Amino acid sequence: MSQALRDWVSAERGRAARMADELGLSRPYVSNLVNGSKPGSVDVWRRISEYTGIPASELIGGAETDEPEPQGFSEPQLTAFHPPTGQTAHLRTAVRALFPDAKNPTVLIARGHQPTFGVLDRDLIIYEQKFDHGAIPANGLVIAQILSDAGTARTTIGRLAAPWIIGHDATVRGTDGLDASILGVVLGVLRGTAMTSHIG
Repeated sequence: MSQALRDWVSAERGRAARMADELGLSRPYVSNLVNGSKPGSVDVWRRISEYTGIPASELIGGAETDEPEPQGFSEPQLTAFHPPTGQTAHLRTAVRALFPDAKNPTVLIARGHQPTFGVLDRDLIIYEQKFDHGAIPANGLVIAQILSDAGTARTTIGRLAAPWIIGHDATVRGTDGLDASILGVVLGVLRGTAMTSHIG
């Protein structure tokens, strides 16, 4: 991405690997950032900037390319759900009743149909944020954050086929810090006019 980062990495053998380990990133992901084949998120570039001492503007703005400007995501697939005024406690009670063992259930709202996963526009997706990666069932549904070529992120639902996440459009994304990360495990999908009649 940045000549300054390439120079910093090449100045000392094993530097990229140490940086990856210390920042909790995968080594292939850091290698892709260094050679410019992955865009990286703003948070990752900020962490690399703090670690290396290279200004973030040099890291992000230093790409040399003749390719067209990469495009980000046009529409969100899932967004945070904010119940109508005065209804937060009712929603929390319903979620706790339906998923009593959940430690930190979170509610998202679907924006658009994803029929592969039985999700329709305005469905409420309940997912668990506190989970054990190793305990996700094979082909389990997960909430993932996906990076676009432009470095923007989108929250979506997908099926985990480790080490990949398969999207509703059969798009396969790599986990392990490559271009997708798992945010939580889907507990259930709530549907019905009673649940969504007040949603804007």
